[in-house]
Amino acid sequence: MCSVSYQRIHANEVEEAQLKSCYSSALSLCMEKNIRSVAFPSLGTRGHRFPLDEASKVGVMAIIGMLKEKGDAFDRVVLCTHNGKDTEVVKKTLEECLKEVE
Repeated sequence: MCSVSYQRIHANEVEEAQLKSCYSSALSLCMEKNIRSVAFPSLGTRGHRFPLDEASKVGVMAIIGMLKEKGDAFDRVVLCTHNGKDTEVVKKTLEECLKEVE
């Protein structure tokens, strides 16, 4: 499955909503097709120039929101990164977002 994001240089609410929609749409499609495990790259980053820390927060919050509603539909959701530095950013973002929703 492929999710298409968009090109961005500066953050705004519309573009964050579009990025969130990429994650939500992919998760919804997985549920429709009974796909129980899914892996996401850092959508919107790299060539699309969405800063990793911002993109991570949008993606993680979208995933958490869907899992809170439909968590029983998934066995595993994986966040993939390009390198160790990116992994640390995503890990920190995940920890912060989980604290926010507790």
